[in-house]
Amino acid sequence: MRTRVWSASRALGRLGAVGTAGGVGVVAVLMVLSPLAAGAHTYKAPYTGMVTSPYSYQAQSACGSTSISSPFNWSSTTGQASFAGKVTSKPCSSVVGSVGGDSYAYTSNEAQLALPLKMTNGPHNVTVNWKLNPVITQTVTNGTCSGSLSTPTYWYCDLYQYREVYVYAELYDLTNGSYVPMTCCNYYWENYNYSSNETEFYNFSGTPSWYNYSYGYSYISPGTGSLYDNTTWSLIRSHAYYLIMYVEVSMEAETYSYGATFSGAFVSMSVNMLGGHAALLSSVVVS
Repeated sequence: MRTRVWSASRALGRLGAVGTAGGVGVVAVLMVLSPLAAGAHTYKAPYTGMVTSPYSYQAQSACGSTSISSPFNWSSTTGQASFAGKVTSKPCSSVVGSVGGDSYAYTSNEAQLALPLKMTNGPHNVTVNWKLNPVITQTVTNGTCSGSLSTPTYWYCDLYQYREVYVYAELYDLTNGSYVPMTCCNYYWENYNYSSNETEFYNFSGTPSWYNYSYGYSYISPGTGSLYDNTTWSLIRSHAYYLIMYVEVSMEAETYSYGATFSGAFVSMSVNMLGGHAALLSSVVVS
C-alpha cells in the first residue's frame, strides 16, 4: 500500500472559525501572550517586508489524474492566496500483475509566510484575521471488488480519498532563533476530510474469508478564534519578531486493486480558491 501523506503541522493545534463551501469563514487567530496591552499596531495589505516561500507538488500514476487549472499563488500586495485544482482516480480497464493496479493522484500547494512585526517591551496580543471561502466538491463511489474464488487465492481492493485546506500562525523570535512559547489560543484553522473502503478475500485452505474495512473522518475547526488561555510571556523591543504563517491546499485520490477486478470505483475532488473564494489575510493586529 502507498504511504499516505499527512500534514505535520496538523499536530500543532486548532484555531477557531467555521468555513464551508456555502459561506465565508472569518478566522481570528488569537496568539495571546498576555491579557495586558502594550501599544497597538494593525498590519494590512500590502504587507511590506514579508518573506515568502511557495511550495507545490503534483503526482499521479496509472488511471489517476491531477489537474491544476490555476496554480497556487500568494500576493503580499493583496494579501490573497488563490488556487484551483482537481484530483480524480478510477481503476484501469486493464491490469496485469502489479501493472495498472494503483491509480493515484495527489497535489499539495502551500505558501509559507514570514511577516515582520514591531514590538515594544512587555506582553502583547497578536490577532491574525483570515477570510476563507473555498468551494469544495467531492464524489466518492466505493465500487465492487471481485476475484477468483478458487484455492489458494488472495486479492483485495482499496479506495482512499483525502483533502485539506488550512491556515496556521505562530510567532518567531529571529534574534534568539526560537518560537515564542504559548499556552493559549486558537492558531490553526482546518477544513479536513478523508475516507477509505477496503475489501479483502482469502482462501488458502478451502475455507474462504471475506473482510471489509471502512472508515472516515471529517473536521472543520469550530468556534470563532476566542481566547482559551494565556501566558505572561514578555517580548523585548530590540528583538526581531516575525509572524510565521502557512496557508495550504492538499488533495489525494486513490483506487488500488491486487488480483481483483475493481468495478465502478471512482473518486473526484476539487478546490476552488479564485476571485471571491480566495483565502484573504485581511489584517494582523498587535496590541
